[in-house]
Amino acid sequence: MPIGCAVTLRGDRMYEFIDRCATWYCHACATSGACPRTRLTARGNYTLGLKDQLVFPEIDYTRVDKIKGMNITCPTSARNDEEGRELLKGLGFPLRTPGVAQ
Repeated sequence: MPIGCAVTLRGDRMYEFIDRCATWYCHACATSGACPRTRLTARGNYTLGLKDQLVFPEIDYTRVDKIKGMNITCPTSARNDEEGRELLKGLGFPLRTPGVAQ
């Protein structure tokens, strides 16, 4: 039976996970022209979707019985889109600069 699950990470675990996302998953976006900025909400929150959990190198692919995806949302305390974009860039996310053609 399909189910949904939500997990909230805080503190060191949150920053470690964000670093992994920026390093491993977003590196693939950067090599293809950067992650779309349309995933950034008007309040500076960022959401991305993974179709495959195997983008994280610590997962042993020999123990995976079925490919599973996940949605990752990074809420921020930014007051607007630009503040959120600058924060996420500082964390290592390869976001496009608005108004610049890729």
